[in-house]
Order: sequence, then C-alpha cells, then structure tokens
Amino acid sequence: MNRILLSVFCAAILSGCGTPEESADGEQTDGGTETPTTPTEPTTPTEPATPEEPEEPEEPETPTEPTTPTDPSETPDPAEYTVDAALQAPVSLTAVAANQQVVLRWNEAPNAAAYTVYYSTEEITADSDLSSLMIAVDNLESTSYISPAAYLSNGSPYYVAVVAKESLTSTSVSSFSPIKAFVPQDNGVVAQDFVQMRELNDTGTRYAATSDSHLEGCAEGDRASQGQDCSFGRDVDTIANGDDDGIAGFSLSKIGDDGSVLTADSEDWNCVLDQVTGLMWEVKSAGDSARGNALSSDLHDADDAFTWYEPTLSGSGVTEGVESHTNAPDSCFGYNGSDSFCNTSDFRARVNAAGLCGYNDWRLPTARELMSIVYYGDSFARRTTYAIDTNFFPFTADTVVDSYWTTSPYYDVSDASRAWRLYLRDTVSSGQNLGKMNNMSKGTSAGVMLVRTAHE
Repeated sequence: MNRILLSVFCAAILSGCGTPEESADGEQTDGGTETPTTPTEPTTPTEPATPEEPEEPEEPETPTEPTTPTDPSETPDPAEYTVDAALQAPVSLTAVAANQQVVLRWNEAPNAAAYTVYYSTEEITADSDLSSLMIAVDNLESTSYISPAAYLSNGSPYYVAVVAKESLTSTSVSSFSPIKAFVPQDNGVVAQDFVQMRELNDTGTRYAATSDSHLEGCAEGDRASQGQDCSFGRDVDTIANGDDDGIAGFSLSKIGDDGSVLTADSEDWNCVLDQVTGLMWEVKSAGDSARGNALSSDLHDADDAFTWYEPTLSGSGVTEGVESHTNAPDSCFGYNGSDSFCNTSDFRARVNAAGLCGYNDWRLPTARELMSIVYYGDSFARRTTYAIDTNFFPFTADTVVDSYWTTSPYYDVSDASRAWRLYLRDTVSSGQNLGKMNNMSKGTSAGVMLVRTAHE
C-alpha cells in the first residue's frame, strides 16, 4: 500500500522518484519484495524536475562467528567473567592435536548448563587471570569441541582449559578444569574420530622404585630413565590430583539413594560416580563376616558372594555359567532356593527392581571397567589391604570377600567354564594379590560390585 501511495505522490508533484536499483539477480527493486506498479506518465509539466542521484548503499558487514573465530589473533574480547569457587569445574579434559586443529572432550560437571573454552599461546596455570586468555568458544552446551579448520598454527604450543557455567546468561564461572598443552601438527589425525574419547583413570601411584627401596619420592626413582608411573597422568596434575574427591588423580562423587550428588563429607551415601570415566558404582554395606539370607544386613552386604551366571551371554564359545553354588547356595541376601539365587544375574535383577540410587540399569562390569577404579597405591608388596579408595568404598576389616566378578568370560579352547575376577581386598594382608586379575570357575562364589553408565 505504501508503494502505491508513493507512486501517486510522485505523479502529483510531477517529479521523478529516481531509477529503481538493480538487485543482485538483475531484477529491479525498490527494497521491497514485490515489483512496484509503473506510474502513469504525467501530463504537465513537460520537463519534470531532475531527480537527485540515489546514494550508493553501504556494503553490509559480514558477521563473524563469535564462538569460532577463524584466526586466533582476531578472537573477540573475553567476556567479563568472575570465578565462583563454589561451582564445580570439569575434572577431566583430553586434548588431541590434529592438522591446525584440536579436539577437546571433558566430563559433564554437576549443575553445569554450558561451558567456556579458554586457550593461550602462553602457559595457563590455576591462577591465570581470565582476562589474559582468549576464548575459543563460549556458552557451549556439549562436552566436546573441535576447533575450526586452519584455526591454529602447526608447530606452535597451545594451552587450553574449560570452565563451567550454571546458565547461559551467568557471569560467574567455575575454576579451571585440568589444563592441557598440545602442539598442532599434520599427523593424519581426523578430529571427528576423537569426539567420543574419554580420559583414563590413573593408577594412584605417587612413589617410585629405586635400587634400594619401593617407596621413594617420585623424583628419586632410578629404575627407568624416562620416569616411572608416578611421573605421568592425572596423579601428577596439579588440579586433578587433590585428595578431597578421591586419592591422587581419582575424582569421585558420593551419590544419595535418590540419585542426588552429595558433598564429599557426607556420611550416608549409596553409590559413587566416577567423574572421569562417567561410571556409577554400587557401594557395598559394611561387612561383618556373616552372609546368607538370614544373616546378611541388606541387599548390598559386602560379605555376600555369588556364582557367575549370565544366560544372556551364552553362545559363541561362552557358557552361561552356574546358577547356584553346589555346596553353599545360601550366600546372599534374597536367596530363597526356588526362584531367587545367589548368582550374578539374579543379584542384578534384585538391585534393578529396588532401583538403587534411582536407576534400574545396573549391570556387571567388564574387566576394564573394574580395573579403572583400582588404586595401586604405594606398593602392594608392603602389606597393603585394599586396592580401592576406602573413603568412598568403605570396606571393613571384617569383610570376607576378596575378589569380584567381571562380565568378561575367560576364553580357552579346552575350558569355557571360567570368567575373570579381580582382587580389591587382600584377606591375608600380604598385598601381593591386590589389583591382580585372574580367571576362576564360574561355579565358585565371589563378590559383585555393580556398575551403570551415567555419562557417555
């Protein structure tokens, strides 16, 4: 309607309204979406006023992506964030360098709605000022990041850290995640292939072996020229190795019966979440050297033992196992001798029916998963009793179970009746079996510590 009135107005004052501009596709336009109606020729005067030359339109600025700048030197000014120590930071960060790129992955921090990735060509420390760093991406709602193609310079060292935010509009962020250093290079790495990677737990070993001793400080070890286990991984990371959330590089959270994350000093918890691996573990009740349906304290009694029985895994050379122990069938809470036995499968079914910590997807761990929580400590040859952090997994001296089943069958062409189990407690106090994995007959009773995948 405005365009028709404009044409009538131009005719009424007997002046030209200028030549329509030509659009990028060659059609004439006056800035609207429809072709304007051609005005009728004026009858008077015979010489219309000369229209003013239309101004050249300004070239629109091409907006840059604020979260993924293409050149580190042109990164936007960092947002004015302040650090809130009460917010929980990601406790795990991995960085894989590629050709002028990097791919990052970190764990999901409790109560985090988004993350900011900081980087620098200068070393980042726990005390680095946020305003001195560059932002690679802000308000990222996922837990992985791939930098744009040709974003970084090959051969140049970079440092990176991640902080968590409780909301997209929050101006407060957590402290740094573990800080990683990397050097981009043309190494054939395809960044997308590493988006689902996870950091591995470390061993918890902080001591080194020397020619004379097993318990020397890490820097004193002389048995390996390039450093021993204690020199690498999360155990030596100044951010990751605090003991408030697990010994050395372990990062564990106590979980309540309703699935809520509790504080580290909570005295009543039912599960433990491994923030590094994303696995949630069953916590056993205190043992008292007694077991059986009439003697066990509850469903999760640390003394209870089970045969390996997994009928859903049978086939391809794997036998289903043994449903009930031949000589001592009543070795757990819930046994009735008719339809509820002391085996791995029935125990899992009872726990899922009860909804431990609010979940019903509990399962038997694989050998690798169970090994991930083993605390190898100082030296098991020095009469260590436990291969696990007892601040989070409170075994007692009265517990009679020493080894725990995994879902991993033992493959042998001549014997398919065995599966892998792992020692988490040493009942003879020599320490030499701790952390050791060996195979055992599926008809033998052992402990079970169930697991579920909390975060992929």
